[in-house]
Amino acid sequence: MAAAVPVGRIMAKMAVVGFLTGVGLEVFMVATGFYGVATRKEAERRVEAREALKDIRQTQRRRWRDALADSVRDHGGGDDAGAGDSEGASPAGARD
Repeated sequence: MAAAVPVGRIMAKMAVVGFLTGVGLEVFMVATGFYGVATRKEAERRVEAREALKDIRQTQRRRWRDALADSVRDHGGGDDAGAGDSEGASPAGARD
């Protein structure tokens, strides 16, 4: 028969090795200024994304205003809707 493998001891050793490796990496990253650089770059990305979104919204608003202006110009402005071209026509809904 095969000898029993002490799984608990192996797992404990693996946990300690993993913990020490993680601590070493964190110390290295803090010592080299990695987090400062990463934070700055992430902030720059967010600013660029915010500016791009702002530009897209401005473009959409400008297109919408231009389309609305074209529609109003093409349809005569809509001031005398239903009144025709007669000069003496009263506004819609007005009573004499």
